[in-house]
Amino acid sequence: MNEKYEFTGKKVEDQGVVYKQIRALKDFGGIHAGDLGGWIEKESNLSANGNAWVAEKARVSGNAYVSENALVEGEADISGNAKISGSAVVCDSHIFERAMVFGNAYVGESVLVYGNSKIYEGAKLEGGADIGDNVEIFGNAKINGDGGVVCIDDSVKIKGNTMVSGDIEISGECEISGDTIIKGVPCGPSRLILGGEIESANIVFSAT
Repeated sequence: MNEKYEFTGKKVEDQGVVYKQIRALKDFGGIHAGDLGGWIEKESNLSANGNAWVAEKARVSGNAYVSENALVEGEADISGNAKISGSAVVCDSHIFERAMVFGNAYVGESVLVYGNSKIYEGAKLEGGADIGDNVEIFGNAKINGDGGVVCIDDSVKIKGNTMVSGDIEISGECEISGDTIIKGVPCGPSRLILGGEIESANIVFSAT
């Protein structure tokens, strides 16, 4: 029996999916009994254990699953077979297909994560990003569109204290680590096709 939350009876349909609003039945984490939550398609979308929660206007559907102490908030949309776990926070972003966000990762502000991509440890993505294929972003890496969109695909791995910002596309089979800084131009996108390992480099594109 689910003693953590219940359905309020309110429903909303979007693109053939019927979402049901949830309400907390007890206090846990920063949630109090009676607090209204977001919207899930079915009970298997949100764990009845731990402090995991779907808040505000956030939606979870399909086989997607939010568990452990993860928080999905804002207008986030979690679908497909996506998994959000650990103490991860997803806000105002779309996580879908088989993507995973876990650990202490933060994904917010117009970010797309899909394919088999994994965002974990202390990685932070915000301000416009499109992450697909088999990308892994972890460590303390930071991705920020900064007015543009950071697009990363193929088998790129980004870790350490790497910072990527601006309008830029990164693809190939590579590992970017250390204190690497990659900045695209505002009017881009700039494009990098990389291979091998890049550590503590400084790659800055300038407008031409």
